[in-house]
Amino acid sequence: AVAFMSYRKMENLLKPDFFNTPKDTVKTMMSTVISVTLPKTTNTKLTKPVNFTFRHIR
Repeated sequence: AVAFMSYRKMENLLKPDFFNTPKDTVKTMMSTVISVTLPKTTNTKLTKPVNFTFRHIR
């Protein structure tokens, strides 16, 4: 089994100031975050590669 999760409105929880970067940099938190988990799986290595395709949301 594979579980895909999408988190929206993360910028409300993780403000850009949360990240320790130089003061003169522009900070942006992109909202949509995804994660994948393999529940109840003892394997530490997959037998085939997994590809994720990301795109900018702005």
